[in-house]
Amino acid sequence: MKLSLALLCVVSTASAFSVSGPSFRPSALGVVTEPEMMETKTKAPVFDEVCDTTGVTLKRFMTEVAMLNPEITELTTLFGAVETACKAIANLVRRSQLPSSETLGLEGEVNVQGEDQKKLDVITNDLLKRALRFTGRLGVLASEEEDEPVDLGEKEVLIDEGERYVAVFDPLDGSSNVDAGIPTGTIIGIYE
Repeated sequence: MKLSLALLCVVSTASAFSVSGPSFRPSALGVVTEPEMMETKTKAPVFDEVCDTTGVTLKRFMTEVAMLNPEITELTTLFGAVETACKAIANLVRRSQLPSSETLGLEGEVNVQGEDQKKLDVITNDLLKRALRFTGRLGVLASEEEDEPVDLGEKEVLIDEGERYVAVFDPLDGSSNVDAGIPTGTIIGIYE
């Protein structure tokens, strides 16, 4: 299975394209891979002008990558869904600190790693699953909050031969920190 992209909340474009050593090369999407593992040459965008406040947005980055690499334009749809879901998750986490919020506390179940699920874990998991599911680009979807890969439709088959990508994610990494107001993040990997 060839790795297409792994994203952890914020991607720094400056370090994403720097060479990390003589035996490794960065791919166009910021994932450092061994030279013998690279099968295709993906072109990386160069940004002449970058906003001092926001840097390069995910949308701008993916649009530029898609223009340079027409064979991966489907990824812009996936990362548009990821961007929208992450904004909604950030809003939920921010509002969870309000006294009237009912998103704090335990859900009463245990995830695959043996951790007690919080209400916010379950809500953000459903939110990210729905966002990715409706892109129509995924064959398999797996979450830390669930024991098995998620069925993406009415079909009983978990792998759809027509869909090209597999997504794995932790929708709210560090959810135990939400009660204390400590930063959290979303981890997502998309594989071809």
